[in-house]
Amino acid sequence: MLEGGNLALKNNIRYKKPVRVIHKYNSDNNANASGYKFVYKRLYRVTRFDKEIESGFSVYKFQLDMLEDHQQYDSKWKQKRIRRH
Repeated sequence: MLEGGNLALKNNIRYKKPVRVIHKYNSDNNANASGYKFVYKRLYRVTRFDKEIESGFSVYKFQLDMLEDHQQYDSKWKQKRIRRH
């Protein structure tokens, strides 16, 4: 059963929302107290997912396609999140 982050990624297929990809690096430069830092890569669109069985466990694998013009999607994403009273 899909839940948590896997469910959120599946829903992004349906709603066509971009996904921000962030990588965690072990680093001495500009790292936090634990010795790693997070680096934003870019926006992707989730296009499909597959369920596989590995060592008796269900594993969901998602295909992410890089968005060409991420600035265009970024501004649209932010506009929808602004609340107006």
